[in-house]
Amino acid sequence: MKVEERGAGDVSVKVESFDDLWKLSFFVKPGYVLIGRTSRQLKLRDEGGDVRGKRRLSMTMAIQVEKVEFQPFTESMRFLGKVMAVEEGMEWVVQRGEHHAISVGVGDEVEVKKQGEFDAIERKLLEKESSGPLALVVSLDMSDASLAILWGYGVERLLSIRSKREEEDAHLDEFFSEVEEALSKEVLKREVKDVLISGPSVVLSEFKKHLERKGRFSGKKLNISFASSSYGGDEGLELLLDNPDLRKYADSIRLLKEKKMVQEVFERLSLGEGVAVGVEGVEKASQEGRVKTLLIVASLLYEPPEELMEIVDGVKKSGGQIELISEEGGRELKGLGGLAAILW
Repeated sequence: MKVEERGAGDVSVKVESFDDLWKLSFFVKPGYVLIGRTSRQLKLRDEGGDVRGKRRLSMTMAIQVEKVEFQPFTESMRFLGKVMAVEEGMEWVVQRGEHHAISVGVGDEVEVKKQGEFDAIERKLLEKESSGPLALVVSLDMSDASLAILWGYGVERLLSIRSKREEEDAHLDEFFSEVEEALSKEVLKREVKDVLISGPSVVLSEFKKHLERKGRFSGKKLNISFASSSYGGDEGLELLLDNPDLRKYADSIRLLKEKKMVQEVFERLSLGEGVAVGVEGVEKASQEGRVKTLLIVASLLYEPPEELMEIVDGVKKSGGQIELISEEGGRELKGLGGLAAILW
């Protein structure tokens, strides 16, 4: 995420990855003003008033956000709200007060404005993190292959390939060639430098021989590694983040860090010490300056409790860290109110 502050409560954001979209979905709240490029469909009518065609016009528009629509790992997100302003010369296309949706995707740049300064949580969301894909993943067995992108916030599924073989031992090379072709196209499209191939060890061995024999990736600046797994295909992707062979990416995979922190919360709970959970418990610990790490499940930001900002301010004053936890990483924490603190 590329960020440029333009004043108090005014920031320009360039979305560089799906991770950035995830953070932007929590950063922009109802009531904020979003300015970005969009388009509006214009109906062309004849003299009798009948529609004889349609034309889509592109323009810069400002809306006051009322709703955010986002599904992780989709191509874009939508901000819906009332039109506040439109670029000069386009006032005849759309009027102030009408409703419109601005779509934002990877590569787009928007400006976000709010009343007053951005708070500590919002600044946390604007922090620069690794924005590119970590690796292109192939989860493979003898008859199924699934391709995905490994991001800091999870796994984005791209496509699945099913072998056309009628017998287990027939045309394996044909299936591997199809997987290789799909892999090659995605490498060029995504411009990744790392490829991780996971699956049962016997399959990995055969596929590695196939790649060496074909030589398609020989001499290319591409790091191909192999991670043994009990399963391939979609089932293998489900287990991917638990694979110990992902340790080379561990520092970059945000989800692994989140799960480790959540695990520490529950370990401390089982011991009955060094942890606080729920708004009331965390608030007390924050007032006493005992919070080392504050964990907030990001979905809590949609309807934050009144005490949340006081808790955050207290944690920052005492030198504690604030960590926003994704839905997947904080699934267990939601049952504790979405808020937990690891204490000094």
